[in-house]
Amino acid sequence: MAILPVLFEVVSAISSCGLSMGITSQLSDISCVLITLIMFFGRIGGLTFILSLSHNVASHKSQLPEEKIIVG
Repeated sequence: MAILPVLFEVVSAISSCGLSMGITSQLSDISCVLITLIMFFGRIGGLTFILSLSHNVASHKSQLPEEKIIVG
């Protein structure tokens, strides 16, 4: 299989543009799974994916401001 159609499929998958050269049916099962994972990675974005794997999530507790209202 030529490298250019495969490269086109990978770039199309990571950019999630939906284009294809029609070689997906000729790919092996492992290649189809890899293309699917690349599509998922492209859809959520690289930075979002990397940040989702980090465990340094600081818990910021927000508080509503309190005010004593004078009535009358």
